[in-house]
Formats: sequence, structure tokens, C-alpha cells
Amino acid sequence: MNAVKTYIQEIPIKYTDIELDQFIIMPNHVHVIINIVGAIHESPVIHESPEINDSKNNIDLKRAIRQTR
Repeated sequence: MNAVKTYIQEIPIKYTDIELDQFIIMPNHVHVIINIVGAIHESPVIHESPEINDSKNNIDLKRAIRQTR
């Protein structure tokens, strides 16, 4: 388990655009919360153009946004 802990703690050293927030090591897996430095934290854009607005990806996006409200 020490090897896993060491590896996780070295992530920000190897990847300078990653900040390690929290982690927990479980018997057969790990949970890691990271922050991406410089990431933009905003909601996805829903296009006003009808041909883009009706695309499958945009319909799926709208459905996902509605479910989180």
C-alpha cells in the first residue's frame, strides 16, 4: 500500500497541471480527487442554432442538464 500512496502523492510532480485534493486507499481500489489547474469551470453551452440544437449530442446534453436540476 505504501507504493500506491507514494505513486498518488507523486502525481502533481509528474503532471504539473494537476493538484491532488484528497485520496483514500481501499483494499482493492483507490479514490482520488484531483483539480486540473487552469480548468474552466462553467456549464456546457447549448447552441441556439436549430441544426446544432437538434444534434444527438446536444439532445443528450440537454437531457443530462435537466436531470441535475
